[in-house]
This record gives sequence, structure tokens and C-alpha cells, in this order.
Amino acid sequence: MIHILTFILTGLVLLGCDSKKTSSSKILSRSPVSESISPATPFQINQQIINGGDYLDFLISDVCVDANDVPVSGDPYTCATHRNIRIGERLPYIVTDLDQGLNIRYQMLSSIPVVGTDEKLKILVTKNGHGNLGPNFRYNLNGAVAYDLIDPNSTVASIIRTYDGGCFDQLIYHDDTKRQGGWPLFSQGLFDGSFRHSILMRRIQPSLPATCPRIGRSVGDTLSVWNRPVSVRFESGKTMNSIVTYHFGHYSLGRVNNALERFYFTKEYGFTRWEAWIPKQKCLDEGGDLSRCDPLASNNSLRQRCNPTSPIPGVDSWGGKEWVRVDCRDSTFEVILTKPFIHVDFTQATTNGVKDIDVAYNFLLDSEVFNAQWYLNRYPELLAAFGRGNLQAATGHWLQFGIAEGRVAHPQFSVRSYLSSDPGLQQMFGTRYRDAIIHYVTESSQR
Repeated sequence: MIHILTFILTGLVLLGCDSKKTSSSKILSRSPVSESISPATPFQINQQIINGGDYLDFLISDVCVDANDVPVSGDPYTCATHRNIRIGERLPYIVTDLDQGLNIRYQMLSSIPVVGTDEKLKILVTKNGHGNLGPNFRYNLNGAVAYDLIDPNSTVASIIRTYDGGCFDQLIYHDDTKRQGGWPLFSQGLFDGSFRHSILMRRIQPSLPATCPRIGRSVGDTLSVWNRPVSVRFESGKTMNSIVTYHFGHYSLGRVNNALERFYFTKEYGFTRWEAWIPKQKCLDEGGDLSRCDPLASNNSLRQRCNPTSPIPGVDSWGGKEWVRVDCRDSTFEVILTKPFIHVDFTQATTNGVKDIDVAYNFLLDSEVFNAQWYLNRYPELLAAFGRGNLQAATGHWLQFGIAEGRVAHPQFSVRSYLSSDPGLQQMFGTRYRDAIIHYVTESSQR
């Protein structure tokens, strides 16, 4: 199962599992490129990523780079030089959990920057559990796709939207007057902190299971706690500085009817590990598989993927009560891919009448179709108008004019040549070069 916010609040239930299936042709037909975002915005967001420091580094997946700052294959945990991935770059690896007893990888994770429709940076924590999580893995739109959407632009980064197979598409707010500020994660200053607050959940899937009310609300009784970066040794044996953030269903930690989700964020991978906890007495009261109430039991199902004897124990005490870990995903096992690809799709955070992001820019600025300096050098009139090295102007021109005019922005790709090479594509797209570029990047990522 894929778990996103598997958390029980007062009057609020969030569950995780599989996502719906959507074909790429349907995605393209209903997800045109936004014309409302300033062409300068994607470049400015990339500059924010470059200059964002440790705060954004704990939220965004890293990529290994060579001496020219170009992404190369490798695991950020082991390569000599790595940095945050940027809009327009492909990730050459995935990280997964691993049941070391069954040798099964259930889910991959990545934390990818995207352009918000409010023209601000968002981070899409994208999750896929459709299987084949090996070197030839490709982002399968027909697989078990889920996500969390993080807004990093307030004093505290927050999850503002999530999609899973329990209650499907869900918006998260502190209050219902704005899209900013949802489920708090950690502060920009990277210091210890806590926040007692309200949560409003609005579920926007057209049809919902009977267990999912359209509105869920906790009023001032939810507690979020986070720590400054600390060293954590994960199931893979990797030791990384981590921000650990706790999300209690109720601020009174001594309550038996309570629950906790615990998230781990690392510089190397962004969102890295998820855990679900409940008071031990609550676990016993629920009955069923009582082995899950004792993480130390030899028949506990978590032992081979979140071992309680590892440096992250499965038993702890909060509010004078014993708590036990009842589920976990430790995604620190890297898989180097045979071919990098873009880890986003057009169904995420865009459907059901609420479009929070526009992932088109991850495709239109893809490093296999756009090179800003090369674009300037190719067209003398642009070089004369903008000057050498004005990459922001080059990026803006490409998005605003160059694509629509069918210009060439990479030595190895021409959208006109791409269409003329295949009559079927020519008939499908005509002069809709934006959609044709997205089609090319999507298809090339899948091959």
C-alpha cells in the first residue's frame, strides 16, 4: 500500500493506497499549458532553488553533478558533488523502501520542484508503487501514483494537498480563506519548533467512499512538532542529517484515542521516510493482528523493512503513554536508472476544479529540448537584444515566443523535425508545438 497522510484526527481521517489510472493521451487533451504564468517565473523559481540554502535542500531531491554543474548518474549519498534538482532536469535515480526478508520494493519517492499556479515554488512529493522498481523503471501513469504537495513559501513549510486511494484528492488548510498553510512540516530557520493548530480537509474527488466525509476539521487541537537537523541512521545503513517532524492527532499526548505520523526529510532525498504510530493501549483495544502492537515480536510484519532493533526504535513514550510504530516506509535504498526521466505527471494537483501547479514547465524546459545559452547563440537577434549570458531573458523568450514559433533551442532536438518525421504526430499536433514538445519528452522518458 502507498501511504501519504495515514492519520486519524478528531473528525478527520486520511488514508493511503492506490491511485486512479489515466492515459497520457487524455492527460494531454485536458491539460493545456497555462498561459497565465509569467514566462520569467520558472527561471526565477530555479534561482530560488539555487539560493534557498539548507531549508529547501531538505525539501527537494538532490542530483549528482559534474564539474560543469550538469546532472549525471549517481546516488547523492555517495557522489562527490550534488545539489537540488531544478525545473527542467531529469532525475537519474529513484529511492525506494525494501522489505529485506521478502526482497520486495513497495514504493518509490521523489521530491520534485514545480511551478505553482500562484507563480510560486511548490514541491511535489511523488510516489509510485506500480512495481518494477529496478534500473529500467519508468514513471508509469497507469501505475499506483500518489503525491503530497508542499508549499515552502511561508515561515513553516506545509503540505497543502494530497492524493491517495483512501479519500483520493484532498485539500489541506489552516483555514479555508487561502491555499497557503496546511499541514506544518518545519520552519525555514531549521530550529526546534511546535505548533498547536487547526486542520481543515476538503475532499474534492467527485465520488467518495462512505467513510470519507466531504469536510474534515480539527479545531485547535492538532499538534505538529519538529526538530532541528539531527543525524539518523536509516534501514539502508545510510547516515544522513534529518529533520524529523511529528504530527499528533491531538495535543494531549496522554489520550489513548490518538495517533501520530512521523516524517523524515534529508538533504540528499527530500522526503525520505514515513511512519505511523498509535498508543499501545489503542492498538490492543482494536484487536486483530496483535503482533503489530509489539514491534519487538518475531512475527511483527515490519521487522524486515523497519526493524525495531535498528537505530530508529519502534517503541517510544509520549504523554506518559507507551506508543508503538504500526507502519513504515523507509525510502533510502537507491536504484540507479538506465535512463533519467521526469517524475511528474499532469494528473497531480491539477484535477477536480482546483489546479495548484503547472508541471508543463518541467517538460518545456527539459534539458533535452532547451539549452538557454545555446538558444541565445543560435539566434543573433536574441543575442543582440538580450546580451550574452542573459539566461532569464532567453528562457522567457523561449516560453513566450520561441516554442509557438517552432524555434530550435537544443542542438539535438527540433520540434518541426520531430513532427515531420512521423505523419501521425503531424496530424495529431499540427502546429501545436507546446503539446508536441511535451509529447516528445514524455515518450523519450518512457523509452
